[in-house]
Amino acid sequence: LNVGCTKRSMSNFISSGRLAYGLLRVMTSHLCLPGFLMFAAGFELLEVPAAMNLEAKFEVVGLNLDDPLTRCIMIIVGVGKMFIPINNWLLQSQAIFAFYALSSIPGFGVVLYAHRMLSNPDPWLKEVPVIIMPIMLVMLWLVAPVGGAKPKSA
Repeated sequence: LNVGCTKRSMSNFISSGRLAYGLLRVMTSHLCLPGFLMFAAGFELLEVPAAMNLEAKFEVVGLNLDDPLTRCIMIIVGVGKMFIPINNWLLQSQAIFAFYALSSIPGFGVVLYAHRMLSNPDPWLKEVPVIIMPIMLVMLWLVAPVGGAKPKSA
């Protein structure tokens, strides 16, 4: 019985999975940039750019930008996003991949809700990253090798 699975086709399948894993790590690692901005804004080290309209977005979900609770949320979210590349490239922990995947669904859902409830929302095309990022984080969790980072052999 020949099912068409040769050693070469299996090798191509495995290498394409490695490629997908690498691309997903690169694309999701970029979340550290807005994470740093949220972290710094939470500690009031940087002023949030006016174009982000962060105050209005927080008001949509019932938070005040000057409230200590909101600042604490910004710091926690910022640290979490800044940690993504550390897990993607150094730790490669399956548990942390799972945490990011599962927490991104409601997290980015709230972000999308806040964006769409503004009095003058951006066009849907600008929401594509907000919709795609949880999908990429779930895919990263699913294709990540089990067992975490492997030490290099000498």
